[in-house]
This record gives sequence, C-alpha cells and structure tokens, in this order.
Amino acid sequence: MIYTKTGDTGTTSLANGTRISKTDIRLEAYGTVDELNSHIGLLIHELQTIETAKLNVTETSRLFLQTVQADLFVLGSMLAGAEKMSMQNCKIQLADIEQEIDLLTSLIPPLHSFILPAGNHAACQGHICRTVCRRAERLTWIVIESIENCQHKAIAQYLNRLSDYFFVLSRFINTATNTTEKCW
Repeated sequence: MIYTKTGDTGTTSLANGTRISKTDIRLEAYGTVDELNSHIGLLIHELQTIETAKLNVTETSRLFLQTVQADLFVLGSMLAGAEKMSMQNCKIQLADIEQEIDLLTSLIPPLHSFILPAGNHAACQGHICRTVCRRAERLTWIVIESIENCQHKAIAQYLNRLSDYFFVLSRFINTATNTTEKCW
C-alpha cells in the first residue's frame, strides 16, 4: 500500500524515525534535492534526443547525470537524517564535477557577457536544473546554520559545484546544436 496516512496531520518522519513538521527546513531541503533529481531525469531524456557531431560528449554527460541522480539520493538521505549515509557513498566527488566542467568549457566559446537562460529545450532544461540546484544549495545552508553541529557542508559544496556544471552543460548544449546564446 502506497499511502500510510501518517502525514495527514502535517508531520513526517526523518530517516532516524524522528517526527518533524512538514514545514521543517530539512524537509524543504531534501524535497528540493528530490525536485532537482526529477528535473535531471527530464534533462537526460532531452540529451538522448540530441544528435550532434559531439555525440560522445553528450552521451558522456547523460551517463554522468545518471550517476549524479544516484548521488542525489545519498544527499537527500543525509539531509533526512540517515546516519549510515555520508559523502563517501557518492560515486561522484567535487573533483569529478570539476573535471566535467573543464571538459565542457574547453568545447564552448569563452563567455564575455551575461547570457539569458535560453536556447533549445535541452539547454533550457539544463538552466532549470541549475536554478533548482542553487535553491537546494541555499536551503542546505539554512539547514547547516540552523542545526547545531550540522555536518552537511560537503552537501552544499557538491550542490554549488553541480550548479556550475549545469550552467556549462547548458552552454555546451547550445553550442553543440548550433543554437545562438542570447546575451544580456
């Protein structure tokens, strides 16, 4: 049975069994990580529809994002109080994200002005992932600042770097599909 009715009174359980209000910032943070994960699923679908000369990079990005999705379950579990979860459970580390950013940056023109979050559908979805990721990061910092001895700075750092990746990926998608970026 999918419904438990335990949340009908406005509370939910953390991974350790503690009941909290559904307005608790921890729930907002890991709920936003879950929202990001759903948006990444749509981005992966969009990447599968792109046929470009740089298809290998697009395929690499798609596989990278599938691993990120699994890692986001780890991050969400950590925010939900799963004591057995840590950043060591993530398959992708900050250096891996930075390596992907560097690869994609080498394939796009240098940026000389701000750009509008626009382009084809896949690039726009990448920008949506970027903004949801930034929100998840901000909410994670609120959790860090509001809970004594909170050990989630690594989550915020991961999300910070991941949002940078989405920005560069969106630019790469536009470049690879010959879609002109709109400067502001």
